[in-house]
Amino acid sequence: SRRVARREILVIKNALVSYRDNQNPKRYPPATERICEEHLIAAKPQVVNKILFDPFVKKKNAEYNYSLSPNNEHYCVWSIGSNGRSDIEGIDDEGNVIKKQKCDDVYVTPTFDPV
Repeated sequence: SRRVARREILVIKNALVSYRDNQNPKRYPPATERICEEHLIAAKPQVVNKILFDPFVKKKNAEYNYSLSPNNEHYCVWSIGSNGRSDIEGIDDEGNVIKKQKCDDVYVTPTFDPV
């Protein structure tokens, strides 16, 4: 559901902030299809203690999408939404989400929380 997706991507956002703040130099993890499994569960301090899966993906065990801007300063985490397809392609160096005009994906960026 959209409520589950909103709640879980906000948890991932908090984990990404914690991850970045505890790196030297400060940086977000690299783009991956398995952000929780590959980076966030093992991060110290631990904010995410289990893999979070996108409730809208038909195949089992698909994590939320995660993209990092080319300059590594911005990220986007998103759920594909109820239409069953990803309408987001990523995020640019200015922090703008690159998406289709008609987008039902639930997403979060460093400066935007889902409503």
